[in-house]
Amino acid sequence: MIFIKETGAILGQSRQILHVVEGNAGMVVFPTDVIYKIHKITSGQIFAFSHVHPDGMTILSHEDETTLFAQSLWFYPYPCRMITITLMRSDPFTKEHAFRETCYVGLLEAKETWLLHKDQKRKFEIIREWDRDFIIEEPQKAMNDWYGLILIRKSYEFENKRVN
Repeated sequence: MIFIKETGAILGQSRQILHVVEGNAGMVVFPTDVIYKIHKITSGQIFAFSHVHPDGMTILSHEDETTLFAQSLWFYPYPCRMITITLMRSDPFTKEHAFRETCYVGLLEAKETWLLHKDQKRKFEIIREWDRDFIIEEPQKAMNDWYGLILIRKSYEFENKRVN
């Protein structure tokens, strides 16, 4: 499995994919026009912005943090989450691939509190909400309804070489 690009998805409350976003090798940009349309129609229904990170990168990039802050301002008072899916290790013989799904939530200071000290910058904090480790055998063939498989299949190139 070779990482080729970041792929993202805007997820609904049931973690269903509302929109898929194609990125490049180092970044995915979630389209504001699509986000605005979804948020306007169904406020609070976006659960998270999820994307596949390059192998081993389990922390948010500066771009991820900036996006999470901007979306938190936009979505307030609804919570805003960013989920990363990262390949941790691969075994070419068993074809098992260990992934980590990490969810971060952006916590924005309450507007009422901020208005009391409006001359200061509004406080914002990013909290790691949860991690989930799992193993997928042959992601290109796996039968699973987890949304992340769709993103993984779009982000990786699969080698179909057999070892004799």
